Amino acid sequence: MGGGHKWNAVKLDGEWYACDITFDDPIGGDPNDAYHYYFNLTTAEMEERNHSTDGSDYPGPNCTGTKYAYKNCFD
Repeated sequence: MGGGHKWNAVKLDGEWYACDITFDDPIGGDPNDAYHYYFNLTTAEMEERNHSTDGSDYPGPNCTGTKYAYKNCFD
């Protein structure tokens, strides 16, 4: 069994989004300091943030949804 970091793909209204709630956790800090850099992104955006599925045994779906991206809903 290998190590590594995992994140989720979620399907909303028929479109896939990538989420990494671990990277959005302020870890021991004030819960109000949580950020959403990795919430409901496309696969391309995850790759821009150094999250790649290259070489993964379980790469998951290609996430292309943008309607529910955090930046579109709350910024």
